[in-house]
Amino acid sequence: MPCPLCDYSGSHPSWLGSTYYLGKEFPYAQCQSCNSLYCDPMPGLETLMQMYGDDYEMDPTGNTGAENPQEPQRVIQWLKKMKGERFIDYGCGQGSLLTEAANLHWQALGVELNEDVAKAVEKHTQVRVLTSQSPDLLKVESADILHLGDVIE
Repeated sequence: MPCPLCDYSGSHPSWLGSTYYLGKEFPYAQCQSCNSLYCDPMPGLETLMQMYGDDYEMDPTGNTGAENPQEPQRVIQWLKKMKGERFIDYGCGQGSLLTEAANLHWQALGVELNEDVAKAVEKHTQVRVLTSQSPDLLKVESADILHLGDVIE
């Protein structure tokens, strides 16, 4: 499949390997043009809704490293160094980066696939969280930083 970001057709297996869900393998590919990582084949919408549903949880210990593609501490260090106003975390999970960004005085905004998860994270973090299907997301005109830490779709 072509890269979902740049539409280039060339890819090779990614260093990240595969993700497994309900007995199905979703191998990561790396675009030979823009180096983006994506699953090929992609999970269908029904599978994605299950993967990112109410039971989806981030690592509560906040551990970082090569095993964690989100590397939250690395992102926080960048936020401390960068100048800007708006930080968008697309695939914000439980909202830990949203909370950190807001504490660093960024205008934080989260995006999550599942509406129930988005509402729960918004309530927990007190940071606005939209769904990926929200018409309000299209009204967001710019961001200084867009974080896509673990977004296979």
